[in-house]
Amino acid sequence: MSDREQLQQEKKEARRKKRIRSQVAAYSVLVVLILAAAAGVAFMVHYLVSERQEAQRKEEERQVKLDELLTAEEDLVIPEPTPEVSQEPQEPEITPQQRLDQIVDAGIEVMTLEEKVAGLFIVTPEAITGVNTAIKAGEGTRDALAQYPVGGLVYFAKNIKSEDQIREMLTNTVQYARYPLFLAVDEEGGSVSRVASAGIGEKSASAEDIGATGNADNAYQAGVAIGGTLSGLGFNLDFAPVADLANVENSIMEERSYGADSGMVSGFVSSMMMGLKEQKVTACLKHFPGIGSSTEDTHDGMASTDRSAEQFWAEELAVFNQEFFNGEPFNLRNQFLSSLYEAPEQIDLFELLYNGVPEGYEDPDAVRADQDVILHQVYGGQWPDCA
Repeated sequence: MSDREQLQQEKKEARRKKRIRSQVAAYSVLVVLILAAAAGVAFMVHYLVSERQEAQRKEEERQVKLDELLTAEEDLVIPEPTPEVSQEPQEPEITPQQRLDQIVDAGIEVMTLEEKVAGLFIVTPEAITGVNTAIKAGEGTRDALAQYPVGGLVYFAKNIKSEDQIREMLTNTVQYARYPLFLAVDEEGGSVSRVASAGIGEKSASAEDIGATGNADNAYQAGVAIGGTLSGLGFNLDFAPVADLANVENSIMEERSYGADSGMVSGFVSSMMMGLKEQKVTACLKHFPGIGSSTEDTHDGMASTDRSAEQFWAEELAVFNQEFFNGEPFNLRNQFLSSLYEAPEQIDLFELLYNGVPEGYEDPDAVRADQDVILHQVYGGQWPDCA
């Protein structure tokens, strides 16, 4: 082999070795990058798992606290009177109501601000799930209640298809809720019977027919029957009975009211509430004093009445007044709105019943009812624009 050929051979060998070294370096860098990526993925997985575990731990701790509070509530008992053994002054024993207040306060204390606000609302299941018609409670309901822990849900005819369907829906909803829920429905009897109209239980007579019997025990029996059906399905709140008076011809509340006499209607309202309560269903009075003195439907627009303040106090307000002071916890509370021009502050029904009409509004000329009831004075014999 000549010197030239020897030189070429050496150059070729040198290039081959250089190429091998380059490949080895490239492979080494690739391996390092792969190892780094794997380490990064492992770190992220570990971080996400740790965060999820921490969130689950906090949620479990909150649920444990809530369960302890609810268990304490179930254990409430009325203390037996004990004979006085000493004349020395003693600290008063805590009453069951005070103990219940402590439990409620402790339960609220662990809630976030968002949860407290959400708990003020009773909404339809569609409002939080976003579906058109809710007929079952699944993952969507669970996620919605986790995001919006509302105080209650109200169901209408479109949500109620069969006995098994609505019972399963309510049972699942309760299981998904972080806090106790009001599960509500309109079940008055007569034409407003969401559950009975779906073929579940017997439809009770209308308030008009029950009032015509003159026997308030029939209202009590209706409450027992309705309450038994509702509690058996899982409902615990009934938007009934109607406490309005139907005191004009062709009243919009004619079929749904027990009558025109406040004394008689109060007795029937109290009796139905008692029947519901015995079945562990809370009653909610509706709608608002004065709506029964109108022939117009507030679902369709503005309604009006020319009832005087004296008539309201003596008749319409008397029914609601009695039930409020008897401890009725619920009312579909519309609000009085004082003069739209000079005093925009609002006056709610409880304030009106406890304190009377505020100074300057003792003699309102009329009341108009839309979705809210508006109380104000007439200016120059004309109604201000309330639309």
